[in-house]
Amino acid sequence: MIGAQQNCPIKQGVSKEESAAHIQAHCRGHLLRARFGGVSQCWTGATSLELSVCGSSTCRKQGSNNTLRALEDLVPAGVVARSASCFGMCGYGPNVGVTSSDGCSSVENAIDPELAPDLLARFGIHVPSDLAQAVRMRVSAAQELLDGDLDDSESTLSKALRVLETSHIRSVRCLLLEHDLLLRLSQLHEKRADTERQLDTARRAIKVQDCLFRAHSSGPKRNLEPKAPRHAPALLLAG
Repeated sequence: MIGAQQNCPIKQGVSKEESAAHIQAHCRGHLLRARFGGVSQCWTGATSLELSVCGSSTCRKQGSNNTLRALEDLVPAGVVARSASCFGMCGYGPNVGVTSSDGCSSVENAIDPELAPDLLARFGIHVPSDLAQAVRMRVSAAQELLDGDLDDSESTLSKALRVLETSHIRSVRCLLLEHDLLLRLSQLHEKRADTERQLDTARRAIKVQDCLFRAHSSGPKRNLEPKAPRHAPALLLAG
């Protein structure tokens, strides 16, 4: 720790509190680098990855839950995405720890949901462009809904669905994402009291859900337990 402080570039003209915080941040970064190392040292030859998204309150405020959801939608078999405890890098989130099967690790900072495909590509995991585009659009639609832009949110969700429906890739990951988009769109119709469109969208979600159940029962194409499809709205079942 003393050595880390000696190597720390001290800022001039700042208060003792600011200087102490600067030294502390430098020492913490030094220890983290010593623990996790650099990406360039060890990522060749890894057969699987584990992605650990920080679940601390600070990272959650910075959107780590959305990052985890995006990674869960994108990762293939052999890659695990899960929530984790704090990495001690608060203020730089959302933080994602990446660990390979050969024991190499690193921590990636500021991984917003839109950057999830880029993070995976950096570690040699191919993400179909259609899937990556649909995930990014879902993030945009969620933000538009939070901002109260119902028209924009509905338009973005519809575009994301068209991307998936016209894609030549019909993997379980795509079906899971399509099912989620349809339920979000159905809930949006519910907010607008548009019962007819809500029912139509829910019926489409039911069809995708049936495809997911058939895929799951036909073999272990992917473990669906962490992301089991949600059921259709009660309004449809009541009809």
